[in-house]
Amino acid sequence: MGTRFTSLSLYSKMNLAAVHGTVVGWHHISRNKEEIFVPKKVLSTVTVRVVTAKAPGVFDGQRTEFGIQNRDKALFEGNEASIGRLHFEIELSVALNEKTGRPRFRGPLVHNGSSGQQHLYIGWRFVSPPDNEYYWINRLKVHLLMSWKQVEEAIAKDLILTTDATEPEWGVLKNWHGLKMGHIWCLESINGV
Repeated sequence: MGTRFTSLSLYSKMNLAAVHGTVVGWHHISRNKEEIFVPKKVLSTVTVRVVTAKAPGVFDGQRTEFGIQNRDKALFEGNEASIGRLHFEIELSVALNEKTGRPRFRGPLVHNGSSGQQHLYIGWRFVSPPDNEYYWINRLKVHLLMSWKQVEEAIAKDLILTTDATEPEWGVLKNWHGLKMGHIWCLESINGV
């Protein structure tokens, strides 16, 4: 349940949004000549970083592409972190899911699983498959299983939530969905890699 704010002017509402994120709608309650405004939902932005091993640029004699996948199956390249490592640093909108007490993320890179768990996909595919269809060599599912406490701390202290997804050896075909990537998140400074 949201915090109650009494007798808020428009100016106060704008300040509240600036401090706590974007307020998406307000519940307005009037009682005994007192106005009470309760935010319906507050959206904030948090930065997450996924560190992964670099995939080979050629596989089975064909050029490949590698990146974080949006819901339209487009891939976005990561940044070179160190030799053989990439990091994908993205900003996600987030709000508290009051039913579960966990963060609920929004954005074109966030995928929703059938069990309600959210995740990111790191994809590796051929650049020009013969049938012009997306042909995935493999995809790594990175679960967004950080706690709401971690999200709040990251926002308050301007930190980045980071997970290590360097375990898979790209080029060795196997089912990566069961690798439990994204089950452990830590807080790092903006410059930490």
